[in-house]
Amino acid sequence: MKPRKIRRNRHSFRRRRVRLPLRPIGAICLLALFVVLGIYTAKGIHKWKSSRPSTTEESTVSIADNSSPTNTPQKTTTTTQKQEQKQEISQVKAFVMSTATFLNKSAREKQIDEASKSGFTGVLFEIKDADGILYYSTSSATAKKNEAIASTAISKEDFKDFLNYCEKQSITCIPRMNCFKDKTAAYKMASARVLLQGEPKYVWLDNTAANGGKPWLNPYSPDAQSYLQDFIKELHDLGCKAICLDTVQFPEVTYLASYGNTKFSSLSMLDVLSKFVTDSQKQAGDCQLIVSAAGLSTFSDSTAIYGGNPLNFGAKIIAPELYPSYFGKKLKTGNDVLYSPGSQPDVAVERSLSQITLRVKLMDKKKQPAVLPFIQGFFYSNTQIAAEIKAATKKNPSTGFILYTYDGIYDFDQYGLKKN
Repeated sequence: MKPRKIRRNRHSFRRRRVRLPLRPIGAICLLALFVVLGIYTAKGIHKWKSSRPSTTEESTVSIADNSSPTNTPQKTTTTTQKQEQKQEISQVKAFVMSTATFLNKSAREKQIDEASKSGFTGVLFEIKDADGILYYSTSSATAKKNEAIASTAISKEDFKDFLNYCEKQSITCIPRMNCFKDKTAAYKMASARVLLQGEPKYVWLDNTAANGGKPWLNPYSPDAQSYLQDFIKELHDLGCKAICLDTVQFPEVTYLASYGNTKFSSLSMLDVLSKFVTDSQKQAGDCQLIVSAAGLSTFSDSTAIYGGNPLNFGAKIIAPELYPSYFGKKLKTGNDVLYSPGSQPDVAVERSLSQITLRVKLMDKKKQPAVLPFIQGFFYSNTQIAAEIKAATKKNPSTGFILYTYDGIYDFDQYGLKKN
C-alpha cells in the first residue's frame, strides 16, 4: 500500500505544479496580445487618416487627373466642343469678299475689321474660281502641271497669316472651291474631263466654241475627284475650319456629253455626287464642308444638274443660293405663290427658306443637313438687304447666312446686325 500512496501523492503534486503557473502566465500573454493589437490598430488608423485625400484644391486636382472616373466627362466635353464647333459654322453671319480684295493684304484686313465691328462673324472668298484658277500657292504637282495657279496667288504663309488675323477678329474664314466647273484642268487632264460622244479624243464643250463653250471635269472620273480632294486636304492642313464646295454638279447642257466607263459608272448622278461629298469630308477631317446649291433645286423640281435634290448629298451643311431676282416671275412654295419675288426680296427669302426647312424636317434625322443660305446683296438697297437678313433669321435668330454682292462692296453697319 505504501508504494501506491507515494505514487498518488507524486501525481497530485505534479498536477498542482503544472496547472497553477499557467493561469497568471496566460493572463499576462493575453494582456500583452491586447496591448500589441492596440498599438498596431492605432498605427493603422493613423496611417489611414494620413492617406485620405485632403479637401485642398491641389489634392482634388491630383485625384481628378489620375482617377479613371473623370476620363469619361473629359471625352464628353471634347465631343461636345466638336459638336458646338460644327453648329457655329452653320450659324456664321458671313459676307463674300471679292478676289481683288482677298489678294490685297491691307484691303482684306481693313474689310475684316469693318465687318467684325458690325457684327459679322464669317468671310467667304474664292480660292478656286469657275475657270479652275487657284489663288493660293498650292503644293499640288498636278495643279502646277495644269498651269492652274494664278500669277497673283498668295503664298501659303500669307494665307495662314490671313486665317490667324481673321481668328483674332472672331471671323471664320471660308475658302470657296469651284469643283467640276473647271475648264483649266479639263483641257489638260484627258482622263478627268467630260468626253464627246463617239469622239473621246476631242474635248466636249457645254456650248459651241463661238458662244464661249467650256469643258468640264467629269464627276464620274476618279482622277477628277482626286484632283479636287487634294486641295481640300491641303486647305485643312493649312488650318481652315470650313470650306465651301461650289459647282458640285453636272453641266446644265449635256448635249453629246459622255461620262465614259469608270468604276463609278454604275452610280446614279445623285449618288456619284453624294460619294464625292462624303469622300471629300473624310479628306477634310474636322474641317467642315459647306456645299452650295441652286436655291430652287432644294425645294422645287429643278434638280437636273444634280440628278436629285442636293439636300440628299449627305453634306452636314447646305448653302442654297436664295437670290430673289433669280426666281423668275413667280415663286411657288407649297400651295403659296409669290408673284414678282425679285421686288419683294424679304418675303421671297422667308418663304423659300421656310420651304427648305420643312423639307429638311421630313428627312431622316441622321441625314438632315444644317441650312446656311446665300442672301442677295446685288441690285438691292441697304434697307432691302437688312430686310432679307431679318427675314432669314425671323424664326431662329441663330440662323446663319452668307451675304453676296458682285463687287464685294458692303455697308456693314447698315444691315441691322449687332456686335455680340
